[in-house]
Amino acid sequence: MARKLQNQAPSEVSGGCAVLFCLPFLLAGLGVAIFLYFPAISGWWQARDWIEIPCWIEKAELKESQDDDSTTYRIEAMYRYELDGRSYSGDRVALVGGGDNLGDFQQEKFRELELAYRKQKSFRCFVDPQRPGESILFRDLRWGMLLFLSVFATIFPLAGGFVMAGGLASSNARKKISALRQRYPEMPWKWKPEWAGEVITVSGDGLVALFAIAAWILITQLPLTYAVIASGALSESLLALFTLLLPALAILPLWSVWRRWRSRSLTGTVSLRLQKWPLLPGEELDGMLLFSRTLSPTLSLAVRAKCVRRVAASSSDGTTTSESTQWEHVVTLRADEATREGGGCELPVRLSLPSDCPGADPSFLMEPSLDRCVYYWQIELLTGEGTQPIVLPLPVFGEAVDGGNAPLTASDSLESHEDSLVQRLKQRGIEARFLPDGLPDFFHCLPGRNRSMALFMIAFGAIWTGFLVMILVQDAPLVFKLAWGISAPLIEVFGIYLLIHQRKLEFSDDSLRVMNQAASFYADTKTLEPRHIVQFTQDGYMRSGNVRYYRVRAETIFGKKLTLIDGITDETTSDELVQRFERWKGRGE
Repeated sequence: MARKLQNQAPSEVSGGCAVLFCLPFLLAGLGVAIFLYFPAISGWWQARDWIEIPCWIEKAELKESQDDDSTTYRIEAMYRYELDGRSYSGDRVALVGGGDNLGDFQQEKFRELELAYRKQKSFRCFVDPQRPGESILFRDLRWGMLLFLSVFATIFPLAGGFVMAGGLASSNARKKISALRQRYPEMPWKWKPEWAGEVITVSGDGLVALFAIAAWILITQLPLTYAVIASGALSESLLALFTLLLPALAILPLWSVWRRWRSRSLTGTVSLRLQKWPLLPGEELDGMLLFSRTLSPTLSLAVRAKCVRRVAASSSDGTTTSESTQWEHVVTLRADEATREGGGCELPVRLSLPSDCPGADPSFLMEPSLDRCVYYWQIELLTGEGTQPIVLPLPVFGEAVDGGNAPLTASDSLESHEDSLVQRLKQRGIEARFLPDGLPDFFHCLPGRNRSMALFMIAFGAIWTGFLVMILVQDAPLVFKLAWGISAPLIEVFGIYLLIHQRKLEFSDDSLRVMNQAASFYADTKTLEPRHIVQFTQDGYMRSGNVRYYRVRAETIFGKKLTLIDGITDETTSDELVQRFERWKGRGE
């Protein structure tokens, strides 16, 4: 196999394409931050100590700029003032220059200036006592405008920088793989950088990237948050609490950083030394986990070995990836049995690999972006609650196995897939039972199977409801009341429904019974005979990040589609269920 792959060159995709594509987004966001957002906040902070003196308006105009969708307004003014016997002139109106159409700030301030100009009355300006030539007419902290600018200053550099860094990292990884392939042409188990040495090292955990994301969010958002609090804007309008929303987003990457850092602090640098590698399915994994620091005797340790099936598919909407665990085994380790080794310690780990799971195909290392089904193996070191698993890739090779791309038929030996299918469904919070001939018998979609999404929706709905209360208290425009008044309760109810909903399917020779229940508030039971069902189908109904969720549905002669099973993250699993359900339907007819 190695000789066959020797002459195949990996696809060298330069990270320069990602840089060229994302550079405008990065520069646009940085431009807004450097030339508009940060100067406005800094200017407000400095202008707080400027002295207020009389001035005379010599010119005041409200400029309008129209496009297809909106009209922007910009005040142009000239004024003069005197300080310490000297006369000065100024033209700076507000902290943020240029025009805008956010609120009526431009129109309202223009009316004040126009009134003073027409009546030839003195106005007032704020002057820097250290530099009398520096002045401004309005030093209001326009938190709404600054919040709008902060979105560009935060999101655009993050999006552009993230994609650029990902493209460069991917290009660099491929170059390393190419160099290792040339160095070890007959040894594909050395092509992965984590396998290149005498021990297997840990895959990257993204700690630096997550910390950089959190740091940039805080750098751009905390100055505005502090300015809003210091200016007293919260006492004038509770809507200013909107400025606290974006810095709160830093909690998500910071929590991930904490979990990863906690894992590192407990174990130090982790590596795996195997007695024999590469491995084949069905062989014994016998190795030693190496830690760069001494483990606490009370530390909870476990090793989870996995064989994972990954399916990547490209479409006009982008690339979707679904993963399903084909096999999993957990081994508990005792930290107090670790032996000292240099400045750290080591622990033995032994487990048997299953023979009915395919080995990895080395060509995937050279073309990781192909639209294909691939298998990979890894072990995860679990160090207790609140920590991130430490992942070490395993070099388990073997003949490539067709991952089920051909549809199942009645003559297929479904029994050989049953344990894997039941295990895959169980990982998604679905209990399944099949008859000896592989036909479906019973399914239970447990409440809480979508716990993470449900809790997120509930928390988000609570925040959204809080903003609804502020909007009502502040008597905001009707459009805001309608938007928040409708969406806030819907988000909250949907989150609670996801958390408590359960569904049971009971198959018999002549009927399918579908029971939906949401605690004691809602219950519904439908009974369908095979003749009532036109066909069973599966579709991807939701996407989160690069993971697509699939469901299995029954299309009935009554013109309705009834959801039977949802929350599946692997299209192969949903396809296999459809095939088995169709076999049940065919037997009943």
